[in-house]
Amino acid sequence: MRSRMSLSVLDRAGALERLLRVARHRGFILREMTASRHESGVLNIVVEVESDRQPMLLASQWSKLPDVRALQIGQTLI
Repeated sequence: MRSRMSLSVLDRAGALERLLRVARHRGFILREMTASRHESGVLNIVVEVESDRQPMLLASQWSKLPDVRALQIGQTLI
């Protein structure tokens, strides 16, 4: 199952790598990612991930990271 999520993340050294590591450790495959940086020092990231697991599992782990400011689970794709 594929899912799309939107995140707002502080643009700090290693923040993106931490997101990717958590996704990999939780068994999610990154299929697509777009990111844009705003003057406020925040990255707006949209990811599409694939896994047999529920996307809420990844969202709950990402929300625990100190750099993540907001997270929204979007649509589930087939």
